Formats: sequence, C-alpha cells, structure tokens
Amino acid sequence: MKFSTVSFLLLAGCSTGIPHEIRGDVYEVKNPFSPNAVDPEVEGVKGLQERDIQSRDISDHDTLEARGDVYEVKNPFSPNAVDPEVEGVKGLQERDIDQEEDDEEEEDYEEEEYAKTLRGRAIDHENDPESSHLKPRAGGEKVKLDQLTNTRYQKPHAEIALIQAYNKYNKPLPQKLKKIAQNQDAIPHNKAGMKGTASATPPKYYDSQYVVPVSIGSPAQQTYLNFDTGSSDLWVFSTDTYQPDQEGHILYKPAKSKTSKRLSGQTWSIKYGDGTGANGIVYTDKVQVGKTYVNKQAVESATEVSDGIAADKFSHGILGLAMSSLNTVRPTAQKTYFENVQDALAVPVFTANLQKGKAGNYNFGYIDQGEYNGEIQFAKVKKGSPWWQINIEGFRVAAGAQWHKYNYSAIVDTGTTLLLLPSYLTNFYYKKVKGAYIDEDYGVWVFPCSASLPSFYFGFGKYRGKVPGNYINYGRLTSTVCYGGIQSSDGIGFSILGDILLKAQFVVFDLKGQRVGFANKQTVSS
Repeated sequence: MKFSTVSFLLLAGCSTGIPHEIRGDVYEVKNPFSPNAVDPEVEGVKGLQERDIQSRDISDHDTLEARGDVYEVKNPFSPNAVDPEVEGVKGLQERDIDQEEDDEEEEDYEEEEYAKTLRGRAIDHENDPESSHLKPRAGGEKVKLDQLTNTRYQKPHAEIALIQAYNKYNKPLPQKLKKIAQNQDAIPHNKAGMKGTASATPPKYYDSQYVVPVSIGSPAQQTYLNFDTGSSDLWVFSTDTYQPDQEGHILYKPAKSKTSKRLSGQTWSIKYGDGTGANGIVYTDKVQVGKTYVNKQAVESATEVSDGIAADKFSHGILGLAMSSLNTVRPTAQKTYFENVQDALAVPVFTANLQKGKAGNYNFGYIDQGEYNGEIQFAKVKKGSPWWQINIEGFRVAAGAQWHKYNYSAIVDTGTTLLLLPSYLTNFYYKKVKGAYIDEDYGVWVFPCSASLPSFYFGFGKYRGKVPGNYINYGRLTSTVCYGGIQSSDGIGFSILGDILLKAQFVVFDLKGQRVGFANKQTVSS
C-alpha cells in the first residue's frame, strides 16, 4: 500500500557522533579584583569545603569563553555576585543565590559518583518503601537482551530525525520541516556559502540501527523487532501483509503456529502526523523474549504498511514498551508484552543500556550493577500519562557551571533519535558553542565541526545526569558543518529524552512503581 513519501519508523538508537576532544582539567580562576583570590567552585582549592570533587570536563573552548566573553566578572565572594555564564541570557529568572548550600545538597550526586567505581549501588528495597516491590523474587526470570547491529545502517539527517519525532507524536510540522517533508529530493545537500560538500548519496531515512530477536508461535518463529519505550503495540510483518510490502521481510505465519488464535473483531491502526502508518488484524500467540515468555500475547499482524516503513528490511516490526493505555487495538486495547510478563520476573523492571557507536542491551527482571555507577535516582511518571513521562527540574551546561532550576515535562523514548528540549534550553546550550546557529534551510541547530561541545546536565531532586559533549555531535551536514543532537521541542509541546541522552545514561523502567530511574555510567570520548 502506498502512502506519502515521508513516513516514520521507530528507530532504536541512531547517534554516531563525530569525535570531539574533551579535556578534564583542574584549574584556577583568578578573581579579577584580587590577584590572590581563587574561585571557590574549583576542585582542590585548599581550605574550601568539599564540593565538586570530580575532575571537570572543561574544553579549550569553554576556557576561552569564560575569559573572552563580554560579561563583567564579579567578585565570587561578594553576596551580590552573579554567574558570568548567565548574564545576557534573556528571560532567566532564577539564580542559585546560596551556592554553598546547593553544592552541599548536590555533592553526592555529581560526576564523582560514576568516576569512583565501575559498579553501581544496589537499590535498597528493604528500607526504601517506594522500592519494596523490587525485592528479588525467588525463581523469577532474568534475561539480558543484546541488540543486533545493522551493518548497512545510515542514520537520517537531523532534520529528518526531527520530522520523524513530530510525525510519531502527531504534531503539525513547522513550515521549514513541512517543506522538507514534501520535497525531500530538493533539499540542498551542497549549500551555497558553506565550505565543504555533503555526501552525494543521502542516507536511507527509514533504516533501523538496532533490533532484538523475538520468537512468536509454536513452534517458535524468530523475527527481529525494534524495542520502543514511546509506543505500546507489538506489531509484525506477516503473511497477512500486502504482498509487495512482504519482500525482504521475515514474516510471522499464524497458520503455522499451533498456539495462534485470531481475536475476532479486533483491529489496530498506527497513524503518524503525515498520514502514514500501519494497520491490521490481531492474534494471540506465544511470544518469547530471551528466556521470558507470554502464552497469550496480543500480536498485531500488519495488513497494510507505509512504503517507507516496508523499505527498512532490517526491522520486521515493533515491540512497544510504553503504557498499555497507549495500545491502538480496538475495540479492546491490549496489554504490552512487559505488562504481561512482569510478574514472572525476578524483579518487575526492565532496563535500557544503550551505547554510543555500538549495540547496547535491554535487561528484563534485574538491575545489573555493573552497567552503571553511583546510585539510581527515580522520577515519578506523570499521573495518567500513556508514556514514560517525567518532570525534569533543572540543568547546567558544562561541568562546574551553575545549576539552574528549570521545570519541564519530558518523555523517555528509545524510539526517538534526538534530544528535544524547550527552545530556552537549546538557545542556552548553543550560546556556549562557538559559531552555532539555526540553519535557514533546515530549521535545525548546526555548528562548525571544529567547535568544542560542552556537556549537558539534566536533573531532578538530587540527581544530576551527564550527557558528554561528544554525544551531542549528531554528525556532519557538510565536511565542516555538523548537526546538533539537541534540538527544540517547542512545536511538539513536551520534551523528548531520545537516544542522544539515553546512550549516556542507564535507565530503569519501573511499571509497578510508575517511575523511571536514571544513573550515570561509563561513557566514551569519541
């Protein structure tokens, strides 16, 4: 079945950043009003109270910015001092006046947490009433699910990844993105006024980078699906699929399964913002993921699929991991695989350990302390939300910089490529990147590939999660101009913590507790 040119495939991890050197220096900043004064924010300054004891990620560019900006640097010991990084940023209402108190509250949750050890702290299910349901159950299943890599994968340009996010959440496209979506072939890949040239062959927009093996039926029929925390349907290509769209796909064959049963009168339909999608009929059948299985799981068999989705021959469907209330089967919504299997697990959670530049893994039924550092901190899911939607309470740009209180709602989505944040935050971030600007043709943030990118920190409560600067380099537009992995979410209406952020974090999805846990982990420098 044919649909319009731009359609959406849920991507399970797409960031392959261009390497940027990040230097961890401990340095002194002289008070311009006193040659003997030192910056109380700096690690290791003799006689100061214990603060950010981790080594700092300070790039050469950050150091120059701090010294070369037009801001007036006040005496840091003055009660009227303000953060020189913040001056001139329009609309900032709050500053942390009592920095010493903030530092004391945050010190146990900063970068030293993951710099100290390669093994994280266990969740205290005995003494924490909110974690009592995470006490391991004897005989429960534990399974590690390694992603498989598409060796022919070409990730989409940033503007296409942004279009995919708008389409997934059924939001109208801004004018520039709409123009691109309507006429992809006319995108100027060799841009006047830019140095360098872009690839003559644009990447495939619908490629999946990673999949996980899943078995359906009796005897088992193995297929490969995208795991997506931003949707709730388990749908597959099958012998029911429109014949031309079957080509190159592994097909679920319900007639060959002894345990397959058609759910009479039940249908499903996924529609994206550009009118594309997939739809079909529903069976129940045995579904097995690793050692875990559900005997009567709803399996949504595609009868019609968008051409663009069908063109991705590496993925053969989706396994949705959001809330069951988001499931599209009608008239009776069906439970997700995880909701059905959670009571058979040793611990009723699943975790995502996505990686930059290589395959990661999902774990069902346990929390592997070797996959994170420090302590897992949890944020409650917004009541009634069909997504893993949480509230973020603050941010900072670059290690050692001032923490800013800033509340925004965000969906944790392994099926979205970019990190989409309010425009206030994106503007704040790219103000720290020399030469960054919004491209007039693409409508996305770009920057000189030679620029140093500061780390981005997000947080809630006492948690401070780090996304290293090199993770935010999404890739090249031309030989000298790179895409930013952080883009504005303003047209969508909420933020999306996509793979740019998730590849730098260890994430726990606690369905019974209706919360999402985060911990920092070991990251790569290129």
